Amino acid sequence: MMFNGFSELPIMISRLPVFYKQRDNHFHPAWAWSVPSWLLRVPYSAVEAVVWSCVVYYTVGFAPGAGSFFRFMFVLFSVHQMALGLFRMMASIARDMIIANTFGSAAILVVLLLGGFILPKDMIKPWWVWGFWLSPLSYGQRAISVNEFSATRWMERSLFGNNTVGYNVLHLHGLPSADYWYWIGVGTLLAYAFIFNFVVTLALAYLNPLGKAQAMIPLATEEVSNSQMSERSSEPVKKGMILPFQPLSMTFQNVNYFVDIPGKKLQLLSNVSGVFSPGVLTALVGSSGAGKTTLMDVLAGRKTSGYIEGDIRISGHPKVQSTFARISGYVEQTDIHSPQITVEESLLFSSCLRLPKEVSKESRHGFVEEVMRLVELDTLRDAL
Repeated sequence: MMFNGFSELPIMISRLPVFYKQRDNHFHPAWAWSVPSWLLRVPYSAVEAVVWSCVVYYTVGFAPGAGSFFRFMFVLFSVHQMALGLFRMMASIARDMIIANTFGSAAILVVLLLGGFILPKDMIKPWWVWGFWLSPLSYGQRAISVNEFSATRWMERSLFGNNTVGYNVLHLHGLPSADYWYWIGVGTLLAYAFIFNFVVTLALAYLNPLGKAQAMIPLATEEVSNSQMSERSSEPVKKGMILPFQPLSMTFQNVNYFVDIPGKKLQLLSNVSGVFSPGVLTALVGSSGAGKTTLMDVLAGRKTSGYIEGDIRISGHPKVQSTFARISGYVEQTDIHSPQITVEESLLFSSCLRLPKEVSKESRHGFVEEVMRLVELDTLRDAL
């Protein structure tokens, strides 16, 4: 049951980006997200406990009484709820899969070692015994042991002393024999589950997502004051560029796009027409699935399958893909930027591939500087 709870860790990590986005936009408080996440796992824990108990209890040969069986099932339910809360808490604090996996694996090791099963309480060193009392599994083990050895079949008198066989077995392993220890164990496990989920709520409310790795930005460009930003916005845009450039327009008329599906052709674009003028920012707006990305892929020449119909021209000339690919840039939905190079290095690499070999190194660097300043990336030139 403890290892089954480990699956909550990657699930929680994958949900955090959406939660942080909704939280920052004031969609709901943290508890409105953490409490349902906890409650929705209760039926899951119940199913896990029922299945595990039905498979294991009578196979191992535990006491056959119905009361002992359902008490055993309730302990497993409590252990599973505690484990889900523990790993959900670690994920909400770590906020990173690698960090969470590291501490999650270490937590399993410590909890199992100090749970009283691998090392009985009497064998744990005095300076480390506090870990036994903090380990949630130690309470689970005592609850299961008391539930089993308090059953009727263990109530026979021992040949040695005046105690029952069950009492002697429990004391031989340093476990309590009083029946109330069962309820102490179950209550402690549920209390741990509540505490862990409460910490999850606090972490979601006050911790921010971990930022992406960035290279050190030089001191000269580390801080840009408001006055500098206003001066930049008021500067007139330079008309000339270091490299000669002729603005081009793109027109497309009656563009259709078909893909093959079993039995017929499916039409994804139907008689789409439009124009992109130089110096004009054009927005392509539509609902999800309307075909915006498909249209851009077709115009950019990125579609390698299917059938394309229609007239696409660059400044009145039919589009030649080999030429168009050298004079245009296309930012796809999928990020293909290498995470190991900076913004400036990425632009320099692209300029080496796109610009003619006759362009000197100095002109290429100057052109990259102009492009970065034009799109206001010059302050992030050294960022990864």
